[in-house]
Amino acid sequence: MFKGFRKYANAGSIQSDFSSGGVSAANMGALRKLLGKYGVKPSDLLIVCGVSGYNDLVNLSETLTAEKVGTQAARILTGLAPTLLGIPIITSEKVREDLNATAVYDGTTTTKGSILLVHRPSWIVGVRRGFTVETDVDKAAQVNQIIASFRRAFMPMETPSTALPSVGIGFNYDA
Repeated sequence: MFKGFRKYANAGSIQSDFSSGGVSAANMGALRKLLGKYGVKPSDLLIVCGVSGYNDLVNLSETLTAEKVGTQAARILTGLAPTLLGIPIITSEKVREDLNATAVYDGTTTTKGSILLVHRPSWIVGVRRGFTVETDVDKAAQVNQIIASFRRAFMPMETPSTALPSVGIGFNYDA
């Protein structure tokens, strides 16, 4: 449908190998460091992960207690990990957790996961065609049909690369 975050991160070589230590605060910090100036402000960032990656993030000691994240966000009280290092965490079933050790799906090795770190202001959703509604009447069947559609485009404002790292991928951990 469109090039996604993983495609841009891999193509731009904005990658952090999590094979040593798996999903950890240190590895997430290394991924954040790859984003350079785009990784400075936590409110501009977003961690996007799959279910396995989220469960790994939930189990980090940095999200456990109130003195580390505050009483409203402490996992020990809520069972949830809404942020890490002040960065919101979004869980999506669309984040691949069946990759090989190079963050690519090859159909053979399907045991590695990925976590994405996204600089939100660098990405836009454009309108290619507005919302349209059409109606059709089938008098013989006595059926009215309503069809609604729209087209959107999702893309970076500038193509991510090591010089413009607006998205990064942490990969090669056991999913």
